[in-house]
Amino acid sequence: MTTPVSPTAPVELDTTEQDDIAQAEPEVAPEAEPEVAPEAPAEPEAEFEEVDVPPPAAPAAPVAPAPNAVADALRAARAVEAAARTGASAATATRAAAAPAPASAAPAPAAPPAPPAPAASAPRPAPRPIAPPASPPAPVATAVPAAVAAPAPAAPEPEPITADAVPAPAIPATFDSLMTTLDAYARDLVERHITGLKAALVTERDGTKRLEKQLRTVTTAAEEAGPLRAQLAVAQTDAETAAARADFYEASVAEGVKRGNARLVYLAATDGGHIAADGSVAWADLRETFSDLFEPTNPIAPIRPTPRASVGAGLTQPVTGGARGLNQILRDAAGRRP
Repeated sequence: MTTPVSPTAPVELDTTEQDDIAQAEPEVAPEAEPEVAPEAPAEPEAEFEEVDVPPPAAPAAPVAPAPNAVADALRAARAVEAAARTGASAATATRAAAAPAPASAAPAPAAPPAPPAPAASAPRPAPRPIAPPASPPAPVATAVPAAVAAPAPAAPEPEPITADAVPAPAIPATFDSLMTTLDAYARDLVERHITGLKAALVTERDGTKRLEKQLRTVTTAAEEAGPLRAQLAVAQTDAETAAARADFYEASVAEGVKRGNARLVYLAATDGGHIAADGSVAWADLRETFSDLFEPTNPIAPIRPTPRASVGAGLTQPVTGGARGLNQILRDAAGRRP
């Protein structure tokens, strides 16, 4: 006996059918909350910039799951099969299949109310330091094979030779031929430059010749000054010798050299090495070696004869040993005898 089913009563599905329908429906992933980057710690040295922070925006409304045709068809087939087993009509099974599928996810929480706008008299929020933007990551170098990274350069294609090609001008073989190829302005510039170089060369040569002439003159004067310098040295030596000889003669009188023997004593002192380098003379050695050239140290006084005291004394012969008078001196000068 078939139990009648109310058209408004919902069709109950067993656990297996509900699991199949739930697997066929796509799972709606919960909306990911936006990630908020952590604020960088404030640095005391950083400069602050006032930024008006807008109020936080209201969270977005939950998105309704998109309809799934496969899940709806599977649910309708399950409802028809269940209605056939229980004896329900086809219209009831169709309404059960058209019923909305149970929500697989928890209902979305209600959006929080928006915060009230700040009043005109409320103080402005303190400025927050803005962190500098993070530097982009450095590109990672990838190893590329040499054959792929550096392709071999293609060989240059030879240029086709045409009849209209202009041949290269011939290179001048000489300087004169090069000058003939230049225009008047370029030729004038080159000639003026060459004239300046020639003038500098002539000046340099004249200076070199003048220096060579001066060098020859100085060399000749130096060569001629050699004999003069030798003569000057000889004259200086002779002057020193004459001065030493004069000093020796002057000292010989005080040392008791006999009259007329001063030159002999000087020669003896020079040959015997009795004169030192500083001009001092070893008179004691000279007196001991050449005693006959010096006066005796203790001379002996001559003995005077005793005059005769007779009446005729002094008439025929002068008194021997007496003092010579003026008459005797005159007679001697006239060549007379007394």
